Amino acid sequence: MRKYLLNGALLSAIAGIIPTLRKSQESRSTLTTVLQWVVWGATVALAIVAVRENAEAIREEELEA
Repeated sequence: MRKYLLNGALLSAIAGIIPTLRKSQESRSTLTTVLQWVVWGATVALAIVAVRENAEAIREEELEA
């Protein structure tokens, strides 16, 4: 769990919720708001996958050594 909480990519992806909230409040178009939230969710998901893959690569290196 610590590997997720302390990862810079994940922290900045989660911090991206602030501009997303502001833009969704200012936006008049529903489609634009939905797309903003989809992009934010995809960013967070990709950051989680990157952390997981990095942890698996480190684990494999430790097993090989």
